[in-house]
Amino acid sequence: MGCVRRLHACAKGDTQWRALCTILDRPDLLSDPRLATNNDRVVMPPWLLQTLGETLSQLEGSALTPQFESRDIPFASITKPEDLFEDKHLIESGGLATLTLDDGTETAMPLLPISMNGAHLQPRQSIAKVGEHTAEVLRGLGYGETEIGGLTFTVHPKKTTRALHNVMKPSSLSHVRRYLQSLDPPKRIIRQFSKQTG
Repeated sequence: MGCVRRLHACAKGDTQWRALCTILDRPDLLSDPRLATNNDRVVMPPWLLQTLGETLSQLEGSALTPQFESRDIPFASITKPEDLFEDKHLIESGGLATLTLDDGTETAMPLLPISMNGAHLQPRQSIAKVGEHTAEVLRGLGYGETEIGGLTFTVHPKKTTRALHNVMKPSSLSHVRRYLQSLDPPKRIIRQFSKQTG
């Protein structure tokens, strides 16, 4: 659209199509036999996209919003993900849930756009901590406790680098060294890693 605020609108069925044509002052589209049925419009021929784009580029999103609302035409602003936390519709409809992060802080999180019996599907649990369900997932894949113990280890500088050396190919270890260097850590950490992994 020609304004800073961009909208996504959806005219489903004949009633909403008539309402949209009225709002856009496009009676020619309403009477066009090529767009007589909903199936004709679903195909969305290129010329229709072009003519709608030309019409919408002349209109302000702020002026269209109340008209879409009054005619029950579904629409939504096209915004950045972080704008969802202040979205009026999400807040009023209960579309945000509070989740606990790994560090114990709480944050709002948009729920899936699915509802059952008029209620949003709520989160079943908080966001998992790093590695929290590793053993559980491995068991589900058929690994035994001994195998799981061999695949997981406590993060300790010397033990970790020794474990990496045992399970990783030399070419992979060089990638790890380059990655560490890209993080710009103290040089002693890189030296220790290189010493431990050869």
